Amino acid sequence: MTNITAVSTRAQTARSPVNESTVSTPGVDTLNTNNQHTQAGPVVNKDAELNTKLNSKAVDFVQHRQAVIRFVQGAITASVD
Repeated sequence: MTNITAVSTRAQTARSPVNESTVSTPGVDTLNTNNQHTQAGPVVNKDAELNTKLNSKAVDFVQHRQAVIRFVQGAITASVD
């Protein structure tokens, strides 16, 4: 039953025109007199910023992980050829 609902919703969305006046602006709560609310993205308040040493380690980890993934993908591609 869930799949039918998802398909029906997608079909209805595809047929429905977008009403620009009802699309909310990111970061603005249109239901509550346009009050600002928390939004995912860059840190605005510098006091709330993560520890730079920890942040640097996290970035290094992610970059290393991506390099390993690229290496493994390359090895798989080479073995298929």
